Amino acid sequence: LVELWRTLREVEPASDPVHPGLRQAMGWAASNIESTITASGMIAESGMSSTRFYELFAETFGTSPKDYILRMKIERATE
Repeated sequence: LVELWRTLREVEPASDPVHPGLRQAMGWAASNIESTITASGMIAESGMSSTRFYELFAETFGTSPKDYILRMKIERATE
């Protein structure tokens, strides 16, 4: 997932299928991987309502923010 974030940063904005708020939240999570990361923190970073954030997150990534955070931390721990 960290690699996904790195790849997403390199995509041209005009062709980027990821909502800017989700991109911001993912960047914040990746930058703070060593700290406690919560869905509410990601929502605050995204600037979206919680309902819209959860909808877009699931639609875009096929998982919940909680599972995304967990996978990101596991991947980081195995590096």
